[in-house]
Amino acid sequence: MRLIILFIRYDIIIRMRLFEYIRYVQEDIFSSPLIGIDISDASIHFVKAARHFAKHPTIEWFLNEPIPSGLVVAGEIKQEKELSEVIRKAILRIKRAGTHSVVGALPEEKAFIKAIQVPYSEKSEELHNAIRFEAETSIPLSAAEMYLDYEDVTPRTLLFNHRDIIVVAYPRAVVDSYARVLRGAGLRIFALELESQGIVRALIDPTARDGAILCVDIGRTKAGFITYSEGSILFTSTVPIGGRDFEKAIQDGLSVSATEAEKLKKKIGLSKKEMGGRVFRALEPLVSIIIDEAEKNINFFERHSRHGHGMEKNIKKIVLCGGDSHLSGVIELIAERTKVPVELGRSLAFFSNGSRGSLLEHDSLSFTTALGLALRGIR
Repeated sequence: MRLIILFIRYDIIIRMRLFEYIRYVQEDIFSSPLIGIDISDASIHFVKAARHFAKHPTIEWFLNEPIPSGLVVAGEIKQEKELSEVIRKAILRIKRAGTHSVVGALPEEKAFIKAIQVPYSEKSEELHNAIRFEAETSIPLSAAEMYLDYEDVTPRTLLFNHRDIIVVAYPRAVVDSYARVLRGAGLRIFALELESQGIVRALIDPTARDGAILCVDIGRTKAGFITYSEGSILFTSTVPIGGRDFEKAIQDGLSVSATEAEKLKKKIGLSKKEMGGRVFRALEPLVSIIIDEAEKNINFFERHSRHGHGMEKNIKKIVLCGGDSHLSGVIELIAERTKVPVELGRSLAFFSNGSRGSLLEHDSLSFTTALGLALRGIR
């Protein structure tokens, strides 16, 4: 379980140069509607959003499209043409022909992100060389195998003898694969971003002073963790545990069908009283893995926050999102174990009330990443 370190200001993160070759190949479409596309191992979430000169963006349409097993495995696209065709047909099925501009999510687990310090220098060439040296010694990819970028996030209002730098590397093969799939579906790429960027954009107001927050995204095949403080994503991590694993545990533990296991997950969840606690006992070991990872992120933040310049010292709350964040009893169990207040995220908070249609608050948490991606360049 690799911890991805990410000390970065929120207003900087969406301007990183790493994917400029993708981000700016299209015409100037800053005000045009954008489709957020979140591709996972099990499904694709689509959200199309626009502002239309209104105060709040509107949701024009949304879709959750299941994909055949094996097209995407652990964030890596295995069958590009087939996945392109799934995306193309899904958009056509809702009668949305034409060229669309999209913001796509790149899988968090494939990124190499590292916070480093280099000696202070006003000379850009010296800075660049120091950063490249640090990157090449700590990232397990050769220069020919990765897209590399960095961002200087040293506070401008304080004086230090060093620079705080975020180094970001992505395997060229992964980025190029996602780009080919989206273009193969007839789409125009506006930007590619990390999943954590979309989630934070959907859930957190960067102008609010809510203290340090841990976002936990419990999805179908994995759980993601994003630590955020003072307008910055600080670090992220993932574990390969999600809703599909919950159902398999119930199916095996109670000797029931897959259909019945899904029903029990939704109906009973982590209740210790229902069915003599049998469903709870099946789920608890997996949920404990998620809680353990949350505690690791909390402890890591509290041990290292002193280096942050003016940073919060403690996590104030945990915010849940993802399709399986509604698991009954999960809020109470996480709060009990971590001793931190826990709440469900509000992924529709930055959209116009009248535009949400049938995307209810309950269901919207599975669309959190796609909603945040669709807000790119709008909010």
